[in-house]
Amino acid sequence: MGFFVALRGPILFIKITLTIWIVAGLAVWIFGRPAIHIGASGLVFGYFGFILAVAIYERSLLDLGVATVTIFYYGGMFFGILPAEAFVSWESHLFGLISGVLAARVFGKDWVSTRMS
Repeated sequence: MGFFVALRGPILFIKITLTIWIVAGLAVWIFGRPAIHIGASGLVFGYFGFILAVAIYERSLLDLGVATVTIFYYGGMFFGILPAEAFVSWESHLFGLISGVLAARVFGKDWVSTRMS
Protein backbone atom coordinates (compact mmCIF):
# COMPACT_ATOMS: atom_id res chain seq x y z
CA MET A 1 0.00 0.00 0.00
CA GLY A 2 2.91 2.31 0.65
CA PHE A 3 3.89 1.86 -3.01
CA PHE A 4 0.47 3.07 -4.17
CA VAL A 5 0.70 6.09 -1.88
CA ALA A 6 4.27 6.76 -3.10
CA LEU A 7 3.03 6.97 -6.69
CA ARG A 8 1.81 10.48 -5.82
CA GLY A 9 5.42 11.64 -5.59
CA PRO A 10 8.16 11.52 -2.96
CA ILE A 11 7.37 14.85 -1.26
CA LEU A 12 3.66 14.09 -0.99
CA PHE A 13 4.47 10.56 0.22
CA ILE A 14 6.56 12.01 3.05
CA LYS A 15 3.83 14.52 3.95
CA ILE A 16 1.15 11.81 3.99
CA THR A 17 3.33 9.42 6.01
CA LEU A 18 4.22 12.07 8.59
CA THR A 19 0.59 13.16 8.89
CA ILE A 20 -0.60 9.60 9.50
CA TRP A 21 2.28 8.83 11.84
CA ILE A 22 1.90 11.95 13.99
CA VAL A 23 -1.92 12.17 14.10
CA ALA A 24 -2.42 8.46 14.79
CA GLY A 25 0.42 8.39 17.32
CA LEU A 26 -0.91 11.38 19.24
CA ALA A 27 -4.46 10.01 19.20
CA VAL A 28 -3.29 6.65 20.58
CA TRP A 29 -1.18 8.42 23.17
CA ILE A 30 -4.11 10.61 24.30
CA PHE A 31 -7.09 8.26 23.91
CA GLY A 32 -5.54 4.77 23.97
CA ARG A 33 -6.07 2.43 26.87
CA PRO A 34 -3.15 1.76 29.20
CA ALA A 35 -1.48 -1.04 27.27
CA ILE A 36 1.57 -1.68 25.12
CA HIS A 37 1.10 -0.10 21.69
CA ILE A 38 3.94 -1.11 19.41
CA GLY A 39 4.38 -1.65 15.70
CA ALA A 40 3.55 0.04 12.43
CA SER A 41 -0.06 -1.10 12.13
CA GLY A 42 -1.30 2.47 12.56
CA LEU A 43 0.71 3.51 9.51
CA VAL A 44 -0.53 0.51 7.49
CA PHE A 45 -4.15 1.27 8.38
CA GLY A 46 -3.45 4.93 7.58
CA TYR A 47 -2.28 4.04 4.09
CA PHE A 48 -5.37 1.85 3.72
CA GLY A 49 -7.65 4.70 4.76
CA PHE A 50 -5.81 7.15 2.51
CA ILE A 51 -6.14 4.95 -0.58
CA LEU A 52 -9.85 4.38 -0.03
CA ALA A 53 -10.67 7.97 0.90
CA VAL A 54 -8.70 9.54 -1.95
CA ALA A 55 -10.65 7.34 -4.39
CA ILE A 56 -13.90 8.71 -2.95
CA TYR A 57 -12.72 12.33 -2.85
CA GLU A 58 -11.04 12.49 -6.26
CA ARG A 59 -13.15 9.96 -8.20
CA SER A 60 -10.54 9.35 -10.87
CA LEU A 61 -10.47 6.03 -12.68
CA LEU A 62 -6.89 5.33 -11.56
CA ASP A 63 -7.67 5.99 -7.89
CA LEU A 64 -10.81 3.86 -8.04
CA GLY A 65 -8.78 1.04 -9.63
CA VAL A 66 -6.11 1.24 -6.93
CA ALA A 67 -8.80 1.26 -4.22
CA THR A 68 -10.49 -1.76 -5.78
CA VAL A 69 -7.23 -3.72 -5.87
CA THR A 70 -6.49 -2.66 -2.28
CA ILE A 71 -9.90 -3.79 -1.05
CA PHE A 72 -9.54 -7.08 -2.94
CA TYR A 73 -6.19 -7.93 -1.36
CA TYR A 74 -6.49 -6.18 2.02
CA GLY A 75 -10.26 -6.00 2.61
CA GLY A 76 -9.92 -8.24 5.65
CA MET A 77 -8.28 -5.33 7.44
CA PHE A 78 -11.75 -4.00 8.18
CA PHE A 79 -12.07 -6.74 10.81
CA GLY A 80 -9.00 -5.38 12.64
CA ILE A 81 -10.36 -1.89 13.18
CA LEU A 82 -12.42 -2.71 16.26
CA PRO A 83 -11.30 -4.86 19.19
CA ALA A 84 -11.24 -8.61 18.74
CA GLU A 85 -8.47 -9.68 21.11
CA ALA A 86 -7.37 -7.97 24.31
CA PHE A 87 -3.67 -7.89 23.45
CA VAL A 88 -4.07 -6.25 20.02
CA SER A 89 -3.75 -2.47 19.87
CA TRP A 90 -6.95 -1.81 17.97
CA GLU A 91 -6.63 1.86 18.88
CA SER A 92 -3.67 2.17 16.50
CA HIS A 93 -5.73 0.56 13.76
CA LEU A 94 -8.71 2.86 14.28
CA PHE A 95 -6.74 6.09 14.63
CA GLY A 96 -4.47 5.11 11.74
CA LEU A 97 -7.49 4.67 9.49
CA ILE A 98 -8.95 7.99 10.62
CA SER A 99 -5.66 9.81 10.07
CA GLY A 100 -5.37 8.29 6.58
CA VAL A 101 -8.79 9.66 5.70
CA LEU A 102 -7.73 13.02 7.14
CA ALA A 103 -4.54 12.97 5.03
CA ALA A 104 -6.60 12.22 1.91
CA ARG A 105 -8.83 15.15 2.69
CA VAL A 106 -5.89 17.50 3.23
CA PHE A 107 -3.62 16.33 0.40
CA GLY A 108 -6.18 15.31 -2.24
CA LYS A 109 -6.10 17.13 -5.58
CA ASP A 110 -9.68 18.35 -5.60
CA TRP A 111 -9.55 19.52 -1.99
CA VAL A 112 -6.32 21.46 -2.53
CA SER A 113 -7.59 23.11 -5.71
CA THR A 114 -10.83 24.25 -4.03
CA ARG A 115 -8.97 25.64 -1.02
CA MET A 116 -6.60 27.65 -3.22
CA SER A 117 -9.37 29.43 -5.14
